[in-house]
Amino acid sequence: MAQTNLSRKPQKKKLLKRLELEKWQRHAGDTGSPECQIAALTVRIDALRPLVNSTARMDFSCKRGYVKLLARRRKMLAYLKRKDFEIYRKVALETGLR
Repeated sequence: MAQTNLSRKPQKKKLLKRLELEKWQRHAGDTGSPECQIAALTVRIDALRPLVNSTARMDFSCKRGYVKLLARRRKMLAYLKRKDFEIYRKVALETGLR
């Protein structure tokens, strides 16, 4: 039973990522637009947040990777804000950022 439980977590993460990408895609198969990248990073960040916030399992490499993801998403948001403010505002409101 433990193996099925372990195998469901990656599937759940993939499903969440796919659903978020489908929501923000400009065309079929689009994964490179800034709003898709922000959505994918948000899914990864949300998955790591409980691990980083727990004091028992926090280590330097995990926290460093988490901070790098946050910085990458922040840079993407700043880029999107410069290039297309309307899409930025839509992404920020719907994902709960800012």
